[in-house]
Amino acid sequence: MGTGKENLVPFSERTEDEQREIAKKGGVASGKARRRKRTMKEAAELILKAPANDEQTELLKKYGIPEQDCTNLLVIMAKAVQMASEGNLKAAEFIRDTLGENPQYKIHEKRLEYLIADKQAPHTLADDWVEAILKTSEEA
Repeated sequence: MGTGKENLVPFSERTEDEQREIAKKGGVASGKARRRKRTMKEAAELILKAPANDEQTELLKKYGIPEQDCTNLLVIMAKAVQMASEGNLKAAEFIRDTLGENPQYKIHEKRLEYLIADKQAPHTLADDWVEAILKTSEEA
């Protein structure tokens, strides 16, 4: 029994019309995937902006948030604050990073500003980012 690959024709051996048709199908599929991803992002945003339920609204009221401002996004942040205050370091890091206070990011931003000012960025920027990523993954 064969592997099912016997009847495959390489792209380079197809006619221009066949290549064009295959490329067109690929473009259509790519567009559908982009729209689906965009739709998923929009769905996430919609859910995060949706009003919190009654129990969650009570939690947010403890933080002094008016009922009309109680959304799922605020619930997530309130829960993260609650978890961080109970000693959860990951929750504390999440809050810090959300606020843009991650010291590693600040160092990278300063380094990037320096490199751009020195006009060295195109040559060394990729090396610096790779080095930072490798260092971060080693620490994790």
